[in-house]
Amino acid sequence: MDYTIEIKYTTGDSFNSFEEKDKIGVKFKNYSDAEKTLEYIMDQQKIIDKIENDPSISRNSQESIINNLTTLRGKEWYCSNEDIEFKEEIDGSMDNKMELFDYHWKNYILVPGEENKKRIQVFWNGYFETLNSAKIINCSPNN
Repeated sequence: MDYTIEIKYTTGDSFNSFEEKDKIGVKFKNYSDAEKTLEYIMDQQKIIDKIENDPSISRNSQESIINNLTTLRGKEWYCSNEDIEFKEEIDGSMDNKMELFDYHWKNYILVPGEENKKRIQVFWNGYFETLNSAKIINCSPNN
């Protein structure tokens, strides 16, 4: 059997919103990799919700965001700039706490693969997108 993750999320524009349903685009041969991926998705979402809803973190405060990213680097799902072959130096005005600012930590997630981890785009999180639910589904051809 093959498994994947089905995502239900809200999307739209400035005037309307609606619910969409899509799959992450990765098939897993074993259920445990799908379970781990679901855990990664929910863990990332919990952190995104905390950062975006925490009144002590200003949206414009790069210092606060960098401090939060420092704690994320140990997560198995964390996708750094090196993981997506993208690097950008940050301005030295931030006390040189990091050489790189990982802009893409909430746009991508690393998931288990048969040989190596795979990078997937987090399409359910954006300016108008919000994750509603995620679940493991069977995606074998006979279903």
